[in-house]
Amino acid sequence: MLLKTLFAPLVLALAAPCLSQSTWYVDLNATGPGSGTQQDPYPSMVTAITASSAVDGDTIEVAPGTYLESFTLAGKSLRIQGGPGPRPVIRGDGIRRYLDITGGGGPQTEIVGLTFFAGNAGQGNESGGAVFVEASMATFRDCLFDNCRACDNGGALYAANADLS
Repeated sequence: MLLKTLFAPLVLALAAPCLSQSTWYVDLNATGPGSGTQQDPYPSMVTAITASSAVDGDTIEVAPGTYLESFTLAGKSLRIQGGPGPRPVIRGDGIRRYLDITGGGGPQTEIVGLTFFAGNAGQGNESGGAVFVEASMATFRDCLFDNCRACDNGGALYAANADLS
């Protein structure tokens, strides 16, 4: 009986981080700053990713629309997915890369149902026109890469010391 009493709090404490994982919502038509709920979404992916409440394992659901932004996962292992309806488009207008996953993307990092359009890694020896992955793990599913380019390697996506699927 004493053993059960000692281990029950430990089991609950270890399960607590799983309970805190959430879905955060993004809609470019939101007035902002938003709270990330379905009723009060964040206006950008950058806001959702950098929100102090977004933790490893969380999902960021992106509403349809064309997003003119670039972002990093800030060392977090997140799932970024397109919401119901038309596929969200991440657009670089040919002047920037939009997504960096470096030094921290773990097995929970997933990018699902997004279109990356007109990404450009810049000038010189830049790689990864739309996405640059380094020293991280990431899964890409049901994503489209259109009209992306790089001056060096990986017109759409470049990975160095990375595990992609």
